[in-house]
Amino acid sequence: MKKGKLLWLATIFLSSIILLTNGCKKDETEQNTLSSFKEKSEYFEKIADIFSSTYGTSSFEEAVSLIVHEISSNNAINNSGLSEDSISIWWKTQDNVLFLLQLKVLDSYVDSLDSDFLGKSKVIDKSILTEVLPHNNKALLLSPSYYDWAPYAIPSTEERKDINYYFKQKLENKNFVVDYIRNETPQQQNISLDNYMNWDEYGIISFSGHGAFAGNIFGITSGIRITPAFEEQYSQKFLNNEFMWTGKAKDGSHKYVALTNIFFRNQYPNYLDNTFILMSACQSQKNSILSLDLVKIGGNSAYWGWTNNMTPLAGAWRNTRYLIDQMLDLGKTSGQSHSLMVQNNRHRHILLPQMKYTYLEMPPHSEQGFKLIESGGQVYNNFSITADVHEFNSNWDNIVLSEFGNDYRVADWNDLVSFYNSGGDLLGLFDALGLTEYNSSACVYRNGLQFYSSTRAYFASRHEHNRPPSYLAHENINNYLISLGSWYGARKIMVIKK
Repeated sequence: MKKGKLLWLATIFLSSIILLTNGCKKDETEQNTLSSFKEKSEYFEKIADIFSSTYGTSSFEEAVSLIVHEISSNNAINNSGLSEDSISIWWKTQDNVLFLLQLKVLDSYVDSLDSDFLGKSKVIDKSILTEVLPHNNKALLLSPSYYDWAPYAIPSTEERKDINYYFKQKLENKNFVVDYIRNETPQQQNISLDNYMNWDEYGIISFSGHGAFAGNIFGITSGIRITPAFEEQYSQKFLNNEFMWTGKAKDGSHKYVALTNIFFRNQYPNYLDNTFILMSACQSQKNSILSLDLVKIGGNSAYWGWTNNMTPLAGAWRNTRYLIDQMLDLGKTSGQSHSLMVQNNRHRHILLPQMKYTYLEMPPHSEQGFKLIESGGQVYNNFSITADVHEFNSNWDNIVLSEFGNDYRVADWNDLVSFYNSGGDLLGLFDALGLTEYNSSACVYRNGLQFYSSTRAYFASRHEHNRPPSYLAHENINNYLISLGSWYGARKIMVIKK
């Protein structure tokens, strides 16, 4: 933290202490007990209004200073604090109820950062045996604050607006049964408390939304609106700090239930076993607080979360997408994915404009052998394909050795013939390797040879019985279902296990 920032926070803190020590109090008529729903709700809106109106005409620091002064001067509040970067403020009333107000929402998107992250997955040890899988093929994807960042996605596609939508597509392609629920406006109530009380029914759980600390208690914004009836029904959970009030300063009238790590500890006393948990929320991995209440030490589950605050559209989109690709496309375990992400700095995200890093991490007690799928991802009947394209005259053997190790070699046209003659589904193979379009192709040898001539290397093409007239086919399978051609240019290399 910068020196100026420290001095500013220290000044705010000392000012609050001096005010309390000197007995500075508001007029008693302005004080309230903050015990009724109406008092709590109105005071929450008051703090939001003070911040928003001041921030609109003055500096962020002055707006924060004013609400710190207001909260520290209220004798119905016995504790309060700011987050490390002042993105949120929290307070606890005399009756032990917690409140958390988000002062800033991180909704920026830096599209230029995507180019170094997307489409560069490496394939390593794809034949590793399954150790731990989800206990079933059901997935729950919750996006209660979808509306907060969806309008800022560039380009505006569904998978860019919400990482859970991207996750949904991937899971459905792997035959998972997916419950994907989101609130598209602040008024929508598509998500209920039941959606947080049945996590043990799912093998995969992904939450994409807001998270923050109130002192040493962590909470996620559930998307459930707080009403007088709700507060009355669950009053004990508020008093126990299982629930807390939360909302945003830009609209204090919308107040939601934040579910804390205490709630999850009480809801799942036996933890979640054989479960994959992904928390795309600020501070959801900080100090491992939530993960320790969901994942048993030495158990068989995997938990991922963010250490600090992050922007969903940049951080969650790029880094979490990479994790999903590793585990669902390439069949990696959680441990392998984490190692590879650290190796390539794919777990790290720059938070702008603060220019500090936040990390997508696994806690030390999360199961390293956990996998999402039974098969080895893109491995299909011992065939696979390189992550990137390579020039026709490059050294294919060295490329395959570097990417796959000694267990794989460049596939030969004869391997495809043998695969087909033994009853193999060639179009299914091409689909599994990502060669789904008509005339898509990948480099292969022909009788162990790479070149037809000095300017033409061999490749296998998908023609589905419709060879282009200009295509020179040296051989074909099943009336040009698949054809063997040759030309220059860059393509991915098909490989096969030795």
